[in-house]
Order: sequence, then C-alpha cells, then structure tokens
Amino acid sequence: METCVTDCIRAGQEEKALRQLKGVLTQVIRNLSEGGENKMSDCCSVQEAACETPLVMNCPVSGTRSKQVAALTVKSLVRHLPFGMPSTQYYFCDAPGCDVVYFPLYPEAPTFRREDLLVRIGAKETRDSIPVCYCFGITRNQIQEEIRKTGESTAAERVKAEVKAGRCACEVKNPAGKCCLGDIARTVKLAQESASANLLPASFGGGDKA
Repeated sequence: METCVTDCIRAGQEEKALRQLKGVLTQVIRNLSEGGENKMSDCCSVQEAACETPLVMNCPVSGTRSKQVAALTVKSLVRHLPFGMPSTQYYFCDAPGCDVVYFPLYPEAPTFRREDLLVRIGAKETRDSIPVCYCFGITRNQIQEEIRKTGESTAAERVKAEVKAGRCACEVKNPAGKCCLGDIARTVKLAQESASANLLPASFGGGDKA
C-alpha cells in the first residue's frame, strides 16, 4: 500500500494518492462495521484500482503528450541498458524537435535519447531514407517515388499481407512499439497531396531501393 501511494506521488498524482488512501480506509471501516475481518486482499484490490499507471504522460523536455510503450520494445531497441535499471513504465515521445525517445514514469529511472537507440526514429528524422515501416524496411522516399511513378502506393497492401502471414515484429522493431500501418497511411496521404500539387521532386537521394 505504501509503495503504491509513493508511486502516485512521484508521478505527480497527489490527489490520486489521497483518493486511494480514502478508498482503502473506507473499505477497512466497512469491513469492521460489518463484523468481518480486514482482509489484506480487500486492501490490495482497492489499491490496484486506485493506482493505475497513466496511459499518457507529458515528455519532460518537449511537453508532448506521449503514450505508453512496452518494456520489451525499450529493451529491444536501446543500445545499452544500465545495470540496476529500475522497473517502471516508459513512454514514447515522437516530437520531431525533441531528442528524447523513451522517458520513465519515475524520474530516478534513465531517459533514453536518439543516440541511445539502435534505429533511427522516423518521426524525428529530416534526412533521406526516413523509416516508415521497420519490419519490412519501407521508407518515406520509397513511398514518394512509387507515387511519383504510378500515382499510388502499394506499401499498405504489402505490409497487410505480411502481417496476415505472421511475419511482422512491431513490438521489437518499431520504436513506438505498434503497427506501422497508421504511419504508412499518413505518409501516403501527404505524398499524394504533394504529388497533386507538383511538389515531389523528380528523384530522391538516400540510396533507397524499392
């Protein structure tokens, strides 16, 4: 119980910690008034419900609202994990101008920046060969080039076929820890809009190959 309240306070959730204490005390009083015993399991159930980890946190550097990312994703993509790293929830910051990639719920745990990762972060890159799909190596340039030549992109259909065949590994390859289809759809939409406005150059650098 003490640990959970402390965790809430560390996360800047003082009001939540107070609500949790009030809930536990109410449960204890109810049990005693009904002539029953105050069971530890009752306290734990109230504690569990009251101290849920926030689904979204603001990046401590950019202030960007950032979603949770699985521990497996962090462990798979961070170049070197420090010894004795505290076990805590991490969040993925996708702000373009921010070097922070993963930041922890509790400040005593390490924050990981772009240079700490094994892969480039597509949302934060501005150079050629910007990754869009990490499982199958699709880049923004490839999508743009295909649209320039054919007027459409087959990237989403190709990835869907691979996903259906069970060959994706987003949780350990994509820094966001999620499926890339949403990113592909947004990239295709922007590329098509640019092509319609004749804004796409005739060729692209970066050495991308379809």
